[in-house]
Amino acid sequence: MRFLDEKFTKYPGAYFLQSLLASGAVLVVLVLLDAIHQEAIVASLGATAFTIFAMPCTAAARPRVVVPGYVIGAAVGTACHGLAAYGIGDPMLGRYLTMGFASLAVGLTILLMTVTNCEHAPAAGVALGLVIQQWSLVVVTVVLVGVVVLCLVKSALDRWLKDLV
Repeated sequence: MRFLDEKFTKYPGAYFLQSLLASGAVLVVLVLLDAIHQEAIVASLGATAFTIFAMPCTAAARPRVVVPGYVIGAAVGTACHGLAAYGIGDPMLGRYLTMGFASLAVGLTILLMTVTNCEHAPAAGVALGLVIQQWSLVVVTVVLVGVVVLCLVKSALDRWLKDLV
């Protein structure tokens, strides 16, 4: 087993540049949308940045998959959050309802993404995050705008990006 990827020795500049581009794109999203306080949601955007900038030629990095995948995750997460909110009055019941609907949100998001050919794994994390964290329309907007920004950066630079993995 080799420690360094063989492609790294062939394209070291691409590795550094694309990693820097991912960092810059995520920084733009965080600064413009002030999204720091939503850890689970921001983590999914980081995973999307990895997919887009480390594996730009894969199906999971196509905007046609990324954006609808996130729309599905956001819609399912919103619906499951709303359903879980009915049990919040009872602390014990509310806790287990939240866990149940959070796991259901992941499963439903996976089902809908695979049925519609919009398989983007980090979008399932958004569905989970929307159920377990404090939901708001601002959070959903941050997620969707953030994903669009990442996809626009990818689209603008697509001809120069290489698959690094």
